[in-house]
Amino acid sequence: MQQFVEESARQATHIAHTVDDLDNLQRARLLDILLWAGELIRRLRRGPRKAAIVPIQLRSETPGRPWEEETKTRMLSRHGALVECHHPVQVGENLKVLRLDTRQEAQARVAWQRRKGSGGSEIGIEFTSSVELWDVD
Repeated sequence: MQQFVEESARQATHIAHTVDDLDNLQRARLLDILLWAGELIRRLRRGPRKAAIVPIQLRSETPGRPWEEETKTRMLSRHGALVECHHPVQVGENLKVLRLDTRQEAQARVAWQRRKGSGGSEIGIEFTSSVELWDVD
């Protein structure tokens, strides 16, 4: 699917740059295709997700404000996880993730965060190391 969308965007870009007799409506339609293709590519998943609760420890070694907490996952993928977090984090911040049941560890970065009404956050983490923590195909 991602290859199809990328190829469609390439073709729309090629048409926009090489065809001289496009009217404003045609150019606007091409621009709309490119905008939607970009949004679709951004939303496509790299792999399957699996709802699972796995006990983990998150650790930040940010200078001046290190912390660690035991928490749990809510959703897993080969490339990262959705986890609960009660410490303030920044998108792009690097974390260490320790799986408490197997003691496996991986490096990750915060891809996004969403505040919860209960005071904590849900954060999306993306692994930056090649260790495979979860059994997700």
